[in-house]
Amino acid sequence: SQKRLFVVLAVEEGFADGITVDSLGRIWVALFGGWGVNCYSPAGELLRTVKLPVAHVTKLALGGDDLMTGYVTTARKGLTATELQQQPLAGCVFSFRTDVPGLPANEASASLIGGPAT
Repeated sequence: SQKRLFVVLAVEEGFADGITVDSLGRIWVALFGGWGVNCYSPAGELLRTVKLPVAHVTKLALGGDDLMTGYVTTARKGLTATELQQQPLAGCVFSFRTDVPGLPANEASASLIGGPAT
């Protein structure tokens, strides 16, 4: 009910894709077309940028034994043949270390409602 603008990205910064939150409430944003991940304070101040050797960064999660490893997925989608030659690691998963742990995962359960589609 109290919606507000959090962050505005310039076109050259890419588009916000996957987002996660760490234990301090900082927001980590994967930048599709932006060559990395940005970390923002809860107030929207840019705190850190993690650059990657690929343009299309898609999702990220904080994990590992101490929840301080960032795991980042990337995509090859939309890259030309020339761009793929320049970014041979496009589509790979990358990792980096953070200074603050992420949040532990919540357990969830799922059940099938109805039967298979006919």
